Amino acid sequence: MSSPRLNILITGGSGYTGQFLVHHLTREHQVHYTYGTRQLASAPDGVAAHQVDLATGEGLQPLFEQTTFHAVINCAAISQPAACEANPQAARAVNVPTHLVGLACCGSRRSAVWRPCWCDFSTDQADAVRGCSPTTFFSDEWRSPVYVRDLCGLVEGLVRGAAAGPAGDAGTAAAAAAGPGAGAGEAALVPRHRVYNAGGPERLSRADMARQVADVLGCGYGAIREAPSASVSRPVASPSDISMDVSRLTTQLGFRTTSFRQALTHIFAEAADGR
Repeated sequence: MSSPRLNILITGGSGYTGQFLVHHLTREHQVHYTYGTRQLASAPDGVAAHQVDLATGEGLQPLFEQTTFHAVINCAAISQPAACEANPQAARAVNVPTHLVGLACCGSRRSAVWRPCWCDFSTDQADAVRGCSPTTFFSDEWRSPVYVRDLCGLVEGLVRGAAAGPAGDAGTAAAAAAGPGAGAGEAALVPRHRVYNAGGPERLSRADMARQVADVLGCGYGAIREAPSASVSRPVASPSDISMDVSRLTTQLGFRTTSFRQALTHIFAEAADGR
């Protein structure tokens, strides 16, 4: 029996992570996405775009009145520390999306049959991998880089699991893992309200990541300039270590993320194929 086609809302769908989710989930679901000022340049056929202001909530209510969403995936954020400090009120309104949560909860209360799956992303930075040009990389800032296609597979599994779970069961939802890093057919029963560290399996400095990019491209380390983060004057310093323990993804969801080197290999192979 085929899986049901779900109505999915992706906020911040024109951002880096959001656009991958839009393209991935459109294959089997009806996807709506929100944007602030810029729509996706090449959205798949059938995707619905909605301009909203997440800071004020303007444009959200008609969206929820017109469509019953089985899943809401929040990728919208003001992520630059300097921008947050410049306008803390707007940053809080977007990064703590009370308007969005309130409308999703109202939709849930109106239905006795379903409860929407809510996925909220809090990301450090999302970057496209580029080629070899002389660049300074910090040797003392640690991260757990995650392959964006792993995130797509993880969200797909969580959404499907929530949709398949028994209506009204607030305790558990079946979450089936899917994607490059997941074992085929693996699934687990997990608490419905849970925070997961969705990072890569390694703790790497920015300089470590640069060296792995150079290895995969075969261009040597000549363009890599290592430096301590204190050597660069910045209005707002980044956290020195936001690497993360992702073991809960494996123990509770059966999901394994792809190593940074493997992800790079996939990325450059896709680029070579023109995908």
